[in-house]
Amino acid sequence: MKKLSRFLITAFIFAGLFAVTGCGSTDADETVISSVEAKHIKVDVTKSNVKVTLTKAENENIEKIDVIENSTGSITTVGMKEPSVSFIWPFAEGGKEYTLCAKIYGDKTSEEYVSFKIEDEFKPVLDYSDAYKASMISLVAKGNKRYLTLETPYSTFSSFVSKAKATNVDFELSIYSGKHYKASASDSELVGKVVTSFSGKGIIEQYIKGIDIIEESYRFDLTPSQMNAKLSKRKTYFAVASVSFRLPDYPEYIRFTSPGVYSNDTIYTPLSKNEIPESKAAGTGDAK
Repeated sequence: MKKLSRFLITAFIFAGLFAVTGCGSTDADETVISSVEAKHIKVDVTKSNVKVTLTKAENENIEKIDVIENSTGSITTVGMKEPSVSFIWPFAEGGKEYTLCAKIYGDKTSEEYVSFKIEDEFKPVLDYSDAYKASMISLVAKGNKRYLTLETPYSTFSSFVSKAKATNVDFELSIYSGKHYKASASDSELVGKVVTSFSGKGIIEQYIKGIDIIEESYRFDLTPSQMNAKLSKRKTYFAVASVSFRLPDYPEYIRFTSPGVYSNDTIYTPLSKNEIPESKAAGTGDAK
Protein backbone atom coordinates (compact mmCIF):
# COMPACT_ATOMS: atom_id res chain seq x y z
CA MET A 1 0.00 0.00 0.00
CA LYS A 2 2.87 2.38 0.80
CA LYS A 3 4.43 1.76 -2.63
CA LEU A 4 1.11 2.41 -4.32
CA SER A 5 0.69 5.66 -2.39
CA ARG A 6 4.14 6.86 -3.46
CA PHE A 7 3.35 6.02 -7.07
CA LEU A 8 0.08 7.94 -7.00
CA ILE A 9 1.73 11.00 -5.47
CA THR A 10 4.46 10.99 -8.14
CA ALA A 11 1.90 10.59 -10.92
CA PHE A 12 -0.10 13.47 -9.48
CA ILE A 13 2.89 15.78 -9.61
CA PHE A 14 3.90 14.83 -13.16
CA ALA A 15 0.35 15.48 -14.31
CA GLY A 16 1.21 19.15 -13.96
CA LEU A 17 -0.68 19.93 -10.79
CA PHE A 18 0.76 21.89 -7.90
CA ALA A 19 2.44 20.88 -4.67
CA VAL A 20 2.22 23.34 -1.79
CA THR A 21 3.99 22.33 1.38
CA GLY A 22 5.29 23.75 4.60
CA CYS A 23 8.84 22.59 4.04
CA GLY A 24 11.69 23.68 1.81
CA SER A 25 12.44 20.39 0.09
CA THR A 26 11.81 19.57 -3.57
CA ASP A 27 10.04 16.35 -4.57
CA ALA A 28 12.46 13.45 -4.95
CA ASP A 29 11.69 12.94 -8.64
CA GLU A 30 12.25 16.62 -9.47
CA THR A 31 16.04 16.97 -9.43
CA VAL A 32 17.12 20.53 -8.67
CA ILE A 33 19.21 21.94 -11.52
CA SER A 34 20.02 25.26 -9.90
CA SER A 35 19.15 27.20 -6.75
CA VAL A 36 19.40 30.80 -5.68
CA GLU A 37 18.37 32.31 -2.38
CA ALA A 38 18.25 35.36 -0.15
CA LYS A 39 17.33 35.53 3.54
CA HIS A 40 13.59 34.92 3.12
CA ILE A 41 13.25 33.51 -0.41
CA LYS A 42 14.75 30.50 -2.19
CA VAL A 43 14.19 29.45 -5.81
CA ASP A 44 14.80 25.90 -7.03
CA VAL A 45 14.79 25.35 -10.80
CA THR A 46 14.00 21.82 -12.02
CA LYS A 47 13.45 20.40 -15.50
CA SER A 48 9.72 21.14 -15.46
CA ASN A 49 9.04 23.97 -13.03
CA VAL A 50 10.27 26.62 -10.63
CA LYS A 51 9.68 26.12 -6.94
CA VAL A 52 9.68 29.09 -4.56
CA THR A 53 10.18 28.67 -0.82
CA LEU A 54 9.48 31.56 1.55
CA THR A 55 10.64 31.42 5.16
CA LYS A 56 10.58 33.45 8.34
CA ALA A 57 12.43 32.97 11.61
CA GLU A 58 10.54 32.08 14.76
CA ASN A 59 11.00 35.59 16.18
CA GLU A 60 10.06 37.44 12.96
CA ASN A 61 6.65 39.09 12.69
CA ILE A 62 6.08 38.69 8.94
CA GLU A 63 2.42 38.86 7.90
CA LYS A 64 2.79 38.29 4.17
CA ILE A 65 5.32 38.27 1.33
CA ASP A 66 4.66 39.43 -2.22
CA VAL A 67 6.75 37.66 -4.87
CA ILE A 68 6.94 40.17 -7.74
CA GLU A 69 8.38 39.42 -11.16
CA ASN A 70 10.20 42.60 -12.17
CA SER A 71 9.67 42.69 -15.94
CA THR A 72 5.93 41.93 -16.05
CA GLY A 73 4.72 42.86 -12.59
CA SER A 74 3.02 39.51 -11.94
CA ILE A 75 2.53 39.01 -8.20
CA THR A 76 2.16 36.03 -5.91
CA THR A 77 0.85 37.14 -2.50
CA VAL A 78 1.54 34.66 0.29
CA GLY A 79 0.14 34.97 3.79
CA MET A 80 2.89 33.63 6.02
CA LYS A 81 0.74 31.31 8.11
CA GLU A 82 3.65 28.92 8.57
CA PRO A 83 7.40 29.39 9.15
CA SER A 84 8.02 28.00 5.65
CA VAL A 85 5.76 27.94 2.58
CA SER A 86 6.70 26.28 -0.74
CA PHE A 87 4.81 26.43 -4.03
CA ILE A 88 5.28 26.04 -7.77
CA TRP A 89 5.64 29.50 -9.33
CA PRO A 90 3.07 29.41 -12.17
CA PHE A 91 4.47 32.29 -14.23
CA ALA A 92 7.75 30.54 -15.13
CA GLU A 93 8.47 29.86 -18.81
CA GLY A 94 11.33 27.66 -19.98
CA GLY A 95 14.34 29.28 -21.61
CA LYS A 96 13.91 32.66 -19.91
CA GLU A 97 15.65 34.69 -17.22
CA TYR A 98 13.83 36.17 -14.24
CA THR A 99 14.39 38.49 -11.32
CA LEU A 100 11.99 38.07 -8.42
CA CYS A 101 11.49 40.63 -5.70
CA ALA A 102 10.32 39.34 -2.33
CA LYS A 103 8.49 42.27 -0.72
CA ILE A 104 8.25 41.46 2.95
CA TYR A 105 5.53 42.95 5.16
CA GLY A 106 5.98 42.85 8.91
CA ASP A 107 7.09 45.32 11.54
CA LYS A 108 8.66 47.11 8.59
CA THR A 109 8.65 46.61 4.82
CA SER A 110 11.78 45.29 3.13
CA GLU A 111 12.77 43.81 -0.22
CA GLU A 112 15.04 40.98 -1.35
CA TYR A 113 15.95 40.05 -4.93
CA VAL A 114 16.94 36.79 -6.60
CA SER A 115 17.74 36.21 -10.28
CA PHE A 116 17.83 32.92 -12.17
CA LYS A 117 17.80 31.44 -15.66
CA ILE A 118 15.76 28.48 -16.86
CA GLU A 119 17.71 26.31 -19.31
CA ASP A 120 15.05 23.70 -20.08
CA GLU A 121 11.98 24.39 -22.21
CA PHE A 122 8.55 24.17 -20.61
CA LYS A 123 5.34 26.16 -20.76
CA PRO A 124 4.12 28.31 -17.88
CA VAL A 125 1.07 27.16 -15.95
CA LEU A 126 -0.45 30.60 -16.55
CA ASP A 127 -0.01 31.28 -20.25
CA TYR A 128 -0.99 34.75 -21.43
CA SER A 129 -1.91 35.22 -25.07
CA ASP A 130 -0.10 37.59 -27.43
CA ALA A 131 -3.31 39.64 -27.47
CA TYR A 132 -3.09 40.07 -23.69
CA LYS A 133 0.59 40.99 -23.81
CA ALA A 134 -0.15 43.61 -26.50
CA SER A 135 -3.12 45.10 -24.62
CA MET A 136 -3.05 48.63 -23.28
CA ILE A 137 -5.07 51.42 -21.70
CA SER A 138 -5.41 54.84 -23.33
CA LEU A 139 -5.57 58.10 -21.38
CA VAL A 140 -6.89 61.07 -23.36
CA ALA A 141 -7.68 64.65 -22.29
CA LYS A 142 -10.54 66.51 -23.99
CA GLY A 143 -11.47 69.86 -22.45
CA ASN A 144 -12.19 69.15 -18.79
CA LYS A 145 -12.58 65.42 -19.45
CA ARG A 146 -9.88 62.88 -18.64
CA TYR A 147 -10.89 59.71 -20.42
CA LEU A 148 -9.62 56.25 -19.53
CA THR A 149 -10.31 53.51 -22.10
CA LEU A 150 -9.38 49.86 -21.73
CA GLU A 151 -8.41 48.54 -25.15
CA THR A 152 -8.77 44.87 -24.22
CA PRO A 153 -11.89 42.76 -24.84
CA TYR A 154 -13.46 40.68 -22.11
CA SER A 155 -12.45 37.47 -23.90
CA THR A 156 -8.75 38.32 -23.60
CA PHE A 157 -9.03 38.41 -19.82
CA SER A 158 -11.47 35.54 -19.48
CA SER A 159 -9.51 33.11 -21.68
CA PHE A 160 -6.58 32.59 -19.31
CA VAL A 161 -8.85 32.78 -16.26
CA SER A 162 -10.88 29.91 -17.72
CA LYS A 163 -7.86 27.85 -18.81
CA ALA A 164 -6.26 28.14 -15.38
CA LYS A 165 -9.56 27.24 -13.67
CA ALA A 166 -9.06 30.30 -11.50
CA THR A 167 -11.46 31.05 -8.66
CA ASN A 168 -12.30 34.12 -6.57
CA VAL A 169 -11.34 36.31 -9.53
CA ASP A 170 -11.28 40.10 -9.17
CA PHE A 171 -10.68 42.76 -11.81
CA GLU A 172 -8.41 45.55 -10.54
CA LEU A 173 -7.95 49.00 -12.07
CA SER A 174 -5.47 51.44 -10.55
CA ILE A 175 -4.45 55.01 -11.34
CA TYR A 176 -1.04 56.35 -10.38
CA SER A 177 0.43 59.82 -10.34
CA GLY A 178 3.99 59.70 -11.71
CA LYS A 179 5.67 57.39 -14.17
CA HIS A 180 5.95 53.67 -14.76
CA TYR A 181 8.37 53.37 -17.68
CA LYS A 182 11.92 52.72 -16.47
CA ALA A 183 10.87 53.88 -13.03
CA SER A 184 11.45 52.92 -9.41
CA ALA A 185 8.76 52.62 -6.76
CA SER A 186 9.39 56.19 -5.61
CA ASP A 187 8.57 57.58 -9.08
CA SER A 188 4.82 57.03 -8.67
CA GLU A 189 2.08 57.20 -6.08
CA LEU A 190 -1.21 55.32 -6.04
CA VAL A 191 -4.12 57.71 -6.54
CA GLY A 192 -7.03 55.29 -6.49
CA LYS A 193 -8.00 51.68 -7.08
CA VAL A 194 -11.17 49.85 -8.11
CA VAL A 195 -11.54 46.17 -7.19
CA THR A 196 -14.51 44.46 -8.83
CA SER A 197 -15.64 40.84 -8.84
CA PHE A 198 -14.91 39.42 -12.30
CA SER A 199 -18.46 38.23 -12.75
CA GLY A 200 -19.34 39.03 -16.35
CA LYS A 201 -18.72 41.07 -19.49
CA GLY A 202 -20.33 44.20 -18.09
CA ILE A 203 -17.51 44.73 -15.63
CA ILE A 204 -14.94 45.02 -18.43
CA GLU A 205 -17.13 46.61 -21.08
CA GLN A 206 -17.80 49.75 -19.06
CA TYR A 207 -14.08 50.50 -19.21
CA ILE A 208 -13.84 49.48 -22.88
CA LYS A 209 -16.46 52.14 -23.63
CA GLY A 210 -14.37 54.58 -21.62
CA ILE A 211 -14.92 56.52 -18.41
CA ASP A 212 -14.12 60.10 -17.39
CA ILE A 213 -12.00 59.56 -14.30
CA ILE A 214 -12.75 63.08 -13.05
CA GLU A 215 -16.53 62.95 -13.33
CA GLU A 216 -16.57 59.27 -12.30
CA SER A 217 -13.95 59.63 -9.58
CA TYR A 218 -16.42 58.03 -7.14
CA ARG A 219 -15.31 54.70 -8.61
CA PHE A 220 -11.99 55.29 -6.83
CA ASP A 221 -13.61 56.60 -3.63
CA LEU A 222 -12.57 60.16 -4.49
CA THR A 223 -14.34 63.41 -5.33
CA PRO A 224 -13.50 65.15 -8.65
CA SER A 225 -11.52 67.78 -6.71
CA GLN A 226 -9.54 65.10 -4.86
CA MET A 227 -8.80 63.21 -8.07
CA ASN A 228 -7.60 66.37 -9.80
CA ALA A 229 -5.45 67.40 -6.82
CA LYS A 230 -3.78 64.00 -6.55
CA LEU A 231 -3.06 63.79 -10.28
CA SER A 232 -1.72 67.35 -10.30
CA LYS A 233 1.12 66.47 -7.92
CA ARG A 234 3.31 65.08 -10.71
CA LYS A 235 3.85 65.80 -14.37
CA THR A 236 2.53 62.47 -15.64
CA TYR A 237 0.09 59.76 -14.68
CA PHE A 238 -0.71 56.21 -15.79
CA ALA A 239 -3.24 53.42 -15.30
CA VAL A 240 -2.89 49.67 -14.94
CA ALA A 241 -5.47 46.86 -15.08
CA SER A 242 -5.05 43.26 -13.93
CA VAL A 243 -6.93 40.34 -12.46
CA SER A 244 -6.22 38.67 -9.14
CA PHE A 245 -7.31 35.13 -8.35
CA ARG A 246 -6.70 31.84 -6.61
CA LEU A 247 -5.67 28.59 -8.28
CA PRO A 248 -6.77 25.01 -7.59
CA ASP A 249 -4.58 22.98 -5.22
CA TYR A 250 -3.06 26.06 -3.61
CA PRO A 251 -4.06 27.04 -0.07
CA GLU A 252 -6.36 30.04 0.31
CA TYR A 253 -3.54 32.21 1.68
CA ILE A 254 -1.79 32.21 -1.74
CA ARG A 255 -3.26 34.61 -4.31
CA PHE A 256 -2.00 35.58 -7.78
CA THR A 257 -2.15 38.79 -9.78
CA SER A 258 -1.67 38.75 -13.55
CA PRO A 259 0.87 40.94 -15.36
CA GLY A 260 -0.59 44.41 -15.70
CA VAL A 261 -2.16 45.98 -18.78
CA TYR A 262 -0.67 49.48 -18.76
CA SER A 263 -1.25 52.87 -20.30
CA ASN A 264 1.62 55.04 -21.46
CA ASP A 265 2.98 57.62 -19.04
CA THR A 266 0.71 60.53 -19.96
CA ILE A 267 1.10 64.24 -19.20
CA TYR A 268 -1.58 65.42 -16.80
CA THR A 269 -2.98 68.91 -17.37
CA PRO A 270 -4.58 70.09 -14.10
CA LEU A 271 -8.13 71.37 -14.15
CA SER A 272 -8.90 74.85 -12.84
CA LYS A 273 -11.42 75.16 -10.04
CA ASN A 274 -14.28 76.22 -12.33
CA GLU A 275 -13.60 73.26 -14.68
CA ILE A 276 -14.09 70.60 -12.01
CA PRO A 277 -17.54 68.96 -12.17
CA GLU A 278 -19.67 68.40 -9.10
CA SER A 279 -19.26 65.17 -7.19
CA LYS A 280 -21.27 62.34 -8.65
CA ALA A 281 -22.76 59.77 -6.31
CA ALA A 282 -21.69 56.16 -6.77
CA GLY A 283 -24.40 54.42 -8.73
CA THR A 284 -22.82 51.23 -10.01
CA GLY A 285 -21.88 49.65 -6.71
CA ASP A 286 -18.88 47.97 -8.34
CA ALA A 287 -16.08 49.29 -6.17
CA LYS A 288 -15.18 47.47 -3.03
